[in-house]
Amino acid sequence: MPPVILRVALAVPIPGLFDYRPPDDYPDDYLWQPGVRIRVPFARTSKIAILVATARTSSIADKKIKQATEVLDSESVFDEKLLQLLHWSSQYYHYPLGETLFSALPTQLRQGKPSQAVDAIGWRLNAAGKAATAKQLQRAPRQRQ
Repeated sequence: MPPVILRVALAVPIPGLFDYRPPDDYPDDYLWQPGVRIRVPFARTSKIAILVATARTSSIADKKIKQATEVLDSESVFDEKLLQLLHWSSQYYHYPLGETLFSALPTQLRQGKPSQAVDAIGWRLNAAGKAATAKQLQRAPRQRQ
């Protein structure tokens, strides 16, 4: 079985996907998820890419396919429906897929920083608030509504 080829989108004004080999520490049978960020060599620099698909063959010669440097996420940064919407909008507006995907990411994720789950901040009624009567709220007419 031929090795896996990662088809990634980069935030560059070039339509199409770029082919890379996975890093050495990933086995051939690893289950790759579309939407994962990957650091890849591009030109003379290193760029963040988003995995779009995997393949077993490429139109590029095996010797010319570069190897990805590292995988930044263990799961996709997009849910499936959002990824489908971004693919559709890229095709509909004839805009490069890489730029479309990266415009949907927050700045820190575009820069390759780790994604962090943020606890939602909210208000909750405590015991004193639950025990309050309408008479106690007379001076606050908006709270009675």
